[in-house]
Amino acid sequence: MTATSVRAPLDIARLRADTPGCRERVHLNNAGAGLMPAPALRAARDHLELEARDAGGPGARGTPRPRRPRPAPRRPGRRGGGG
Repeated sequence: MTATSVRAPLDIARLRADTPGCRERVHLNNAGAGLMPAPALRAARDHLELEARDAGGPGARGTPRPRRPRPAPRRPGRRGGGG
């Protein structure tokens, strides 16, 4: 066996205990978006509260602002953006 093929078994009981949505029901329909574990839920909630207070401005300190994309250079003789 190679090192990449050996994986530690998942502790399903611990994962379910750390996922609030699993406490009251069995979730079978993940369709690409499963239930959030508590740490991810806490981080998302904290970020939303920060944005609610600071409107994404000062609360975004330490987070680099995305750069605006530069417009594509215009080519002589062509109008519009169709192809």
